[in-house]
Amino acid sequence: MPVFPERGAHNTSIIARSRATGAEIIMGTSGELIRLINYVDDITATLRRISAFVAAMESDEKKRLAESLKAAGSSLDALVVRLEKGGQ
Repeated sequence: MPVFPERGAHNTSIIARSRATGAEIIMGTSGELIRLINYVDDITATLRRISAFVAAMESDEKKRLAESLKAAGSSLDALVVRLEKGGQ
């Protein structure tokens, strides 16, 4: 019997997926949103890994990495603005 019978099997499977991935997801969230949130978690983990290596990098390497991060940051900022405007 589903945990929330009034919600249906679809939401029960979402709960199971969110528990499996460790994501804190509100009931009724689509599987695609869960995947996207997991991508954001992956990005955050990658940034932590990059930060751990910064002290050991040469100055020219730091500059090149900064340029790459600025481009990624601009894309991130634009996406956040787009989402806040309702995806327009």
